[in-house]
Amino acid sequence: ISGSYPAFYLSSFSPLKVLKGHAGKSGKASHWLRRGLVVIQFFIAIVMIIATIVVSDQLDFLKNKDLGFDKNNAVVLEMPDSSFRKQAVAFKDHLLQNPSIVSACNSSGVPSRNRWIQVMLVEQENEMKEMAVILTQCDYDYPKTMGFKFVEGRDFNRNMGTDDTAAVIINQTAAKQFGWGEDAIGKKINYGMELDGSSGRIMKVIGVVKDYNFNSLHNKIEPIIMFISRQPRFLTTVRYKEGEKNQALEYIEQSWKEFGNKRPFDYKMLSEMQEESYGAEQRISTLFLIIASITLFIALLGLLGLSSFTAESRTREIGIRKVNGALTGDIMWLLFREFFWLILISFVFAVPVAIWQITNWLESSFVYYTQIHWYSVAVSGLVALIIGLATISFHVVRAASANPVESLKYE
Repeated sequence: ISGSYPAFYLSSFSPLKVLKGHAGKSGKASHWLRRGLVVIQFFIAIVMIIATIVVSDQLDFLKNKDLGFDKNNAVVLEMPDSSFRKQAVAFKDHLLQNPSIVSACNSSGVPSRNRWIQVMLVEQENEMKEMAVILTQCDYDYPKTMGFKFVEGRDFNRNMGTDDTAAVIINQTAAKQFGWGEDAIGKKINYGMELDGSSGRIMKVIGVVKDYNFNSLHNKIEPIIMFISRQPRFLTTVRYKEGEKNQALEYIEQSWKEFGNKRPFDYKMLSEMQEESYGAEQRISTLFLIIASITLFIALLGLLGLSSFTAESRTREIGIRKVNGALTGDIMWLLFREFFWLILISFVFAVPVAIWQITNWLESSFVYYTQIHWYSVAVSGLVALIIGLATISFHVVRAASANPVESLKYE
């Protein structure tokens, strides 16, 4: 945009006026026009730079936020068919024989995979009320393998005779939504029970775990219930020792084949399963980076052309100032100052617009998101200023260093 002014202005020159030396004179209107074009271009560039930095910060936040479980050093295997699922317990026990493997579990789902919503009856004020929950059927080692943190009660225990049929573990959100608060232990939950009490599996809460993000951070944490199931499960999660990933995977693949599975060995890292939910944000980040780079590049091209035009149009003024004793540094500051203020004005207008737009995006897309830090804003302005002034420095230095005699000999 800013580069268009010199092009249009120069193309309007009359050849006769050029030869007579009257082409460089311009009025106040054109003076403010070229300033306005620079401000608009850098306004757009700074908005895009701020947006790019904040989107990058949000991606870092998504990847590094404490999700309430240990997503590292764990692989998830999907049981390929019903015959293999029937061997899930034996397969898991076989895996635990390897010293590189710390723990393993079978379950109907894991965070970010196989979200199963179920309506259950929960005890509330001496009556049973329907509540929708995320239901996870699992074995005894599921909470330990996932790394859940207990805030109340205990984990599943094989030595407790009723844990495999009548015990549930819930999260903090479930305790809160059910109206139990810190008194959840011992409360009843009925799975598969009709309102008239005709059938169902009556279970009691034995533990409450710290809230964890079963879904991506786009969504709020929902009530979650876990209970023991002897039925074949869909997923096996294996946790290995730090630094022994290759040894563990080699043994898991070997075991996979030993148990007669003819399908190719396939697995997912638990950490990668979460990050797959943020593919759109990763693409947005890349797109914003490209747009910001292109916008800034175009702004710099325009600024380069305009600085050349400005320096040439002020040649006589610079010559007179130098004859009257102005130093080269004074002339450089005179020229730099004009563009410095233009970039600063762009920055002042761009910041509130960028913050407003990016805040709307964060609030509409995520339940959990990063704050817009002051340094994200400061860096954007600093980048625009440094690159902008560096771009025009060649023309500024050349104009300030010119021999005033050469500048004035044709006047």
